[in-house]
Amino acid sequence: MSMELLEWFRRRRRTLAIRHIESHLNLTVGCVEALYEAIALSISGLESPIQKLKELSRKEEEADYVRRDILNELSGSELLSEDKAVLMDLVRRIDWIADWAREAGRIMSIIRIEKLNEELKDNILRMAERVKECVYIVKKSVKFLLTDVDKALENADQVEKLEENIDDLYENCRRVFAKAECCRDFAIGEVIMVAQFLDALENVADWCENTADQVRVIAVRVSKPGG
Repeated sequence: MSMELLEWFRRRRRTLAIRHIESHLNLTVGCVEALYEAIALSISGLESPIQKLKELSRKEEEADYVRRDILNELSGSELLSEDKAVLMDLVRRIDWIADWAREAGRIMSIIRIEKLNEELKDNILRMAERVKECVYIVKKSVKFLLTDVDKALENADQVEKLEENIDDLYENCRRVFAKAECCRDFAIGEVIMVAQFLDALENVADWCENTADQVRVIAVRVSKPGG
């Protein structure tokens, strides 16, 4: 078999692997969307977020199954070991986005976000909106790996910039949270869990950035001659 044909098969296998990873990422995006909608409902106080939190849990569990299938498929594939390693790492990083979204959802089911003061609720909602936007851009970045490496890299850079904005919102939340009147009617345990919720939401954004970093690694491999 000619080297050109071998290279074509290699690129095709890698393309199929990234397509499967996209399906995993779609579920992860769904987790973050459900989390955002649950937060918005809770802050409004007009409707219980419980159904959205259940949807978040279902999607995260489904994403776990897909992740395991992809990793098993990659392990047994004929891809080069280097390709396997970078793609497996991408899958694991995407999975952490879903995991932290679900962790934020678990904590939400215990705390009373609607009882927080208006300034903190406003910052939390803005933070959740940016986190949702961040995972959308991650999705675009992965998708562009198959069609336009330069755009994949551009979107990865956008994720990094947006994550910095989310960090600023996170710091705003912490400053407001430190004020005594923020959680006046909360028991100490619930106060601790509000802090953990903010950490979990920020970690979703962190893993979006970590995923974008891995997109860069793959983009460099793809763009190399014979890559």
